[in-house]
Amino acid sequence: MSSVQPWQRRVGCSPSGSSFFRLLNQTRQETKAQQLEATIEQRLRSSTITLGGNPAIDLVGLSIDWQQNPPLIRARVRVTDPTLPTATQVAAAREFINKSQAPLRFRLVMQRTAVDLIGPETASNPADLEVLPPPALPPLPRAPEAEDLNEKPWSNQNTPFFAVVFVTVGTSLNQRSAQRRLDAKHSVTQSQ
Repeated sequence: MSSVQPWQRRVGCSPSGSSFFRLLNQTRQETKAQQLEATIEQRLRSSTITLGGNPAIDLVGLSIDWQQNPPLIRARVRVTDPTLPTATQVAAAREFINKSQAPLRFRLVMQRTAVDLIGPETASNPADLEVLPPPALPPLPRAPEAEDLNEKPWSNQNTPFFAVVFVTVGTSLNQRSAQRRLDAKHSVTQSQ
């Protein structure tokens, strides 16, 4: 008796081929689970006050136990206030997840680790002190002179430098440079 099932003959699969498809399906499911886990973590950070907007709570990591039904989300949080998050906040976060992932439902458990911030009290800095300014940008190249207008700008050996400066500085420099060229060209044609 053959170990090949009738459905395998129809699709041209051997037992080794079916294990390949099983492995491929398992990989797809794991990838989908990882993407869903990352999406849930990102939404908890960006869209909830409890885990995204409260400086006393820091979401350290998240894992989902897919073997349970409904799947169990374990969120690891670091807190400076040991009373946070409250059971109400955890329930609200769970409801947020379940609404955004409907019809799939989840359970949510937060594992909190209390962190004490230790440091001496320090007096405020005087108002007249300024933070050091950022380093100065390199000087911009000079505008081309009227006699240089006949020269092709891309033939200049410094073209890469100019290209970087134009890209970095932005459109307004390109517009000013073009206007200067037009003004210079206009003054040359008027003087002829």
